[in-house]
Amino acid sequence: MAIAKYPTKIADIRRTSEQLPTIIKYIETLFNQTFKLDLSLYYKLIVRTFGSNAFVTQDDKREIYFAVEKLSAEIEHQKVIVAHEIGHVAHFSFATNQDMNWTKVDWTHGHTTLYTEGAATYLSKKIIPALNESGYCTYEEEGEPGG
Repeated sequence: MAIAKYPTKIADIRRTSEQLPTIIKYIETLFNQTFKLDLSLYYKLIVRTFGSNAFVTQDDKREIYFAVEKLSAEIEHQKVIVAHEIGHVAHFSFATNQDMNWTKVDWTHGHTTLYTEGAATYLSKKIIPALNESGYCTYEEEGEPGG
């Protein structure tokens, strides 16, 4: 049960909540400078039930939610997950600028997930280079899923 996990995570939740706004602004600036973008991001820090660690909304492809209970309290790990999520926003921006019609995308198809996750991972590698390869998918040094 998720509620039982919170007492052991509360210190990390607080620390992560304090660190993330600065990291988000830093990574957003790197994206804007590297790719000549003005992403105008919106983000929300939330605490949920230990589900997804972060996601970009499909309706407003500039709005990112970070579920702080699922994120590592380590700054380098946070930089990678932030770069990954902003990578989604950058990818959506690139495609929209090339006349991509997002209403025609089948968001439930596995190929869509592979494509969008691959693009976000590629872009995050450009912004945060030299990380252990598995860290780009797990957002941790050991490469273990979860967190």
